[in-house]
Amino acid sequence: MKDAGYGRIVMTTSSAGLFGNFGQGNYAAAKMGVFGLMNALKHEGRKFNININTLAPMALTRMTEDIMSDKIKPLVKPEFVTPIVAWFCAEENTISGDVVEAGAGYYAKVQIVEGAGVVLGGGEIPTPELIQENYDKISDMSEAAPFDSANDIMRHVFRTLRPR
Repeated sequence: MKDAGYGRIVMTTSSAGLFGNFGQGNYAAAKMGVFGLMNALKHEGRKFNININTLAPMALTRMTEDIMSDKIKPLVKPEFVTPIVAWFCAEENTISGDVVEAGAGYYAKVQIVEGAGVVLGGGEIPTPELIQENYDKISDMSEAAPFDSANDIMRHVFRTLRPR
C-alpha cells in the first residue's frame, strides 16, 4: 500500500470492547486494542493515502447465533454491515480514523471524548480530599471534545495549565 500510495483498511472491533460486557474481559481487551491500533495507524497511513477505519458490527455470526433470540436474528443480517465496509474501502472515501457501530440498518460513529478538565493544587500536588471535593468538575462532560492524537491532548492540557 505504501508503494502504491493508496490503500484502505477496515478493522473490526466490538461493542463489548468499546462499552464492556459482563464475562467478556479478555475479548473486550483485545477488541479495544484494535481501536488503539487504528488510532496509531491512521497517523502513519495519512502520508501514503492509506485510510484506516474500524467497524463494530452488530450482526448474526457463528459467535452470536447461540446468544441472540430468534426474534432478533432476522434483523441483524450481516448484509446490513456490508454497505459501510464497501464505502470505507471506496476510493472516494477520505475518512480515516473513524469507528462506526453498524447493524440492522443502524449506523453511528463512536469516539472517545475528554471532558474540559480542571486544574487543581496551584502547582502543588493535590490531596485526595481536593480530588474528592472537585470530582464533579473532573467528571463533567458538558464540554467534552474529541482529540485526534495524544499530542493534541497534551497541547490541550498545557494550554489549560497556562496562567490567564
